[in-house]
Amino acid sequence: MQFEKRRFALRHSFKEVEEVLSIILYTKPDCPYCAKARAYYTSQGVEFEDRNAQDNPEYRKEMFSYNGGDPTVPTIVEEGRLKQVGWEGKG
Repeated sequence: MQFEKRRFALRHSFKEVEEVLSIILYTKPDCPYCAKARAYYTSQGVEFEDRNAQDNPEYRKEMFSYNGGDPTVPTIVEEGRLKQVGWEGKG
């Protein structure tokens, strides 16, 4: 019984961690590649946070910290790690 409770608690903890993990898209207005990235994640039913790195200096600074200062958008961060810069080889 004690073992089962621990296994449940462990699974529950991982579930909580999964819910905290997120996807952030650093974008700019009127960017067609950003629109494609948004459309893709939306079509997959994946929630994401869209951060306008052009108009918000704090978001731009965050984006640069992930991608080494590259101004290309979209910059996509998953689970706190850089996934990719640009979309479909463009950006």
